[in-house]
Amino acid sequence: MEILGGKIDSLMRRFEKMESGRAEEVKSTDYMMTCEECGEYGHSSERCPEEAKALDYARKEGWIPPSNYRQNRQQQFTAGSAIQNVIPLRIQLKDFMEEQAKINKDTHSKFKAVDKVLESIDGKITTVGSSNQQLMGMMKILENQLSQLAEHLPNKNEGKLPGQPRSKESLKAVTTRSGRETRDPS
Repeated sequence: MEILGGKIDSLMRRFEKMESGRAEEVKSTDYMMTCEECGEYGHSSERCPEEAKALDYARKEGWIPPSNYRQNRQQQFTAGSAIQNVIPLRIQLKDFMEEQAKINKDTHSKFKAVDKVLESIDGKITTVGSSNQQLMGMMKILENQLSQLAEHLPNKNEGKLPGQPRSKESLKAVTTRSGRETRDPS
């Protein structure tokens, strides 16, 4: 019995040495690594303090069962179970691809409808542009007519309406309807 105990102690010491050597090896590689979780140097993502805090928080909140928690049923992975897992994945992939094809078809038809609307809008913009060009031409014609009218106005008598009779300076008397004659006081 003592011999067996001694051998177990010897094996335990060897195991501890092996573990400590392995830990030193891991520490030396960790020194050169960059953490994928927090982005700092000196540790891997498996030994990240931020990840440990998040895991501890998740356990406290009850999101993750404690590490000593074991389910009654342990899954065993065999070649048969792996094949059985692949079949549902193939079905899921097929369903996904069919749904994606439907989405792509719907998207394509929506793009066609949007293209038609954009073509209609483009046609209307072209029509508005040509109408604008016509209006600009009419505005030019109107501007020319106004300038011609303005040129003729200074030739007329200022201060009198166009319908007023022109006074004849040679006449100094005016006869009214009643036959009464009036003369200019000058």
